[in-house]
Amino acid sequence: MSSSCDLAQSSKGDPVLWMQEHLATAIPTQATTGIFDATTKANPDSFQTTHGITPSGTAKSGDVAGPPGPAPGRGELERERARG
Repeated sequence: MSSSCDLAQSSKGDPVLWMQEHLATAIPTQATTGIFDATTKANPDSFQTTHGITPSGTAKSGDVAGPPGPAPGRGELERERARG
């Protein structure tokens, strides 16, 4: 594997294992072998499609899915409630 963090099919090692471990929290069938195989390649796309996330990491228009933003602070929450 090169020193780059770009992962592709046939990549091996700790960066692949790290990614697989994170995928396995959402997709229990994801094996954690440290070898980037066809299943490892397909699972991020499947997760993004299921959650309405585009490859850029943003929610598709009209969808409510996507990564949550930061939790509002107490003052922000009070202002939101006041706006109604």
